[in-house]
Amino acid sequence: MEALRSLFDKQLRKALELIKTQYSSQCTGVLYILPIPDIAEFSILNEDFKVLEKITVHRWAENLENINCQAEFQNVESIMKELLQEALDEGLFSRLNLCLPFRVMLVNDEFENQAELLLIEQEDEPVSENLLEDFNRELNDFYKKLMAGF
Repeated sequence: MEALRSLFDKQLRKALELIKTQYSSQCTGVLYILPIPDIAEFSILNEDFKVLEKITVHRWAENLENINCQAEFQNVESIMKELLQEALDEGLFSRLNLCLPFRVMLVNDEFENQAELLLIEQEDEPVSENLLEDFNRELNDFYKKLMAGF
């Protein structure tokens, strides 16, 4: 169980770092967690359902014929709720440009929402300073272009 938790934690942190890089000048409002135990895959997707991180879960792969998908899905839900709360407590989400409310959703292989793993609302998380700096820079660039015509 601890190996699975460690594996998911590593992938979550990688995905958050990718979001920080990919969404540096725009905000994101949702992140999807997609476990598929019966083919031994675990993915983290952005709001456009594009894969940020995808791994093979060897624990699942070693026992595909006897895997209880429902139990593993619930296990993933429990582990990810803990990991997301830890990431929130560490301030990892405050480094991202989030559209609030921001949600992390657990989805099935048909991309149907199964559970809300994390919800960050306006009062929970202050707006990222990077987002405000980006807006300010874009506004200044706009004014410069506008005034160049006069």
